[in-house]
Amino acid sequence: MKRRRTLGFELQGLVPSEEALLIEAADLSGDVALGLESAAQRLGERRELEAALARALLKPLGYAAALLALMVYFSIDILPQFERYKARRLWPQELQFMAFCADHVGSVVLGLLVLGFMLWAGFGAILPRWHGRARDQFDRFVFPFNVYASLSAAQLLSAIAGFVSAGLPFAQAVELIAMSATPYLSHQCHALLLSLKRGLRPEKALSSLVMIAPEWRWMIVAHAMNADTAVSMRRMAQEMQARVKKLLEFVFGDLLGNAMLLGVGVAVFWIYSSMMNLVQSSP
Repeated sequence: MKRRRTLGFELQGLVPSEEALLIEAADLSGDVALGLESAAQRLGERRELEAALARALLKPLGYAAALLALMVYFSIDILPQFERYKARRLWPQELQFMAFCADHVGSVVLGLLVLGFMLWAGFGAILPRWHGRARDQFDRFVFPFNVYASLSAAQLLSAIAGFVSAGLPFAQAVELIAMSATPYLSHQCHALLLSLKRGLRPEKALSSLVMIAPEWRWMIVAHAMNADTAVSMRRMAQEMQARVKKLLEFVFGDLLGNAMLLGVGVAVFWIYSSMMNLVQSSP
């Protein structure tokens, strides 16, 4: 299908794809101002999600910094005192290992940073590109694939709502979205179009997508009876994103934060028990 050269079309590659789609949908309806306002609102929601993730990471990063400072202090101040008391080769094996970790904490941190960057880059490359049956299973059960699936579902609903509000048929709206979407979302759009060709109604076709979490499927079918389907879709997209925000805060702020706090406690206990073993092993 050939696309009109609208403002949203020209902005592809210059702004995020979802914002460009919202602008294009409004342009087709003859109300570009509304599209720009919707895109700005969507961009604000995206920034709010990023800010929530950053706030959630403050707790685990703070605990990690405390653990790092503890290990550096142990290496610089405590270990030399132990060595004056007793040669390191005569220390208990547990304390020798602790000392090795403390002396090489910089290398450990560098390795963790490199690992974190590799994971970030890897997920950044895989999430928007990988699709297929195996990916469907990951979208159901594996973090962060389930998070990305929910965000993509919200993006799809929001974009469809914009095009439907502009007066475009549902199938044509999905075709337009597929043209500028990521490979992952484009695959979902083609699966949606295939369901439509098989005779499913739009709401049934949407609810059959794997990236739509089960708890949202009945809501999509129920909202189809609403007089203003586009408004219902936008509301569901916002609710999906709000739920993703809460999940990220729980995973990174609560689970990861508590895990790092536990790590600090284990390190303190390890240092204390190692010191006691050294004292007890001395004549």
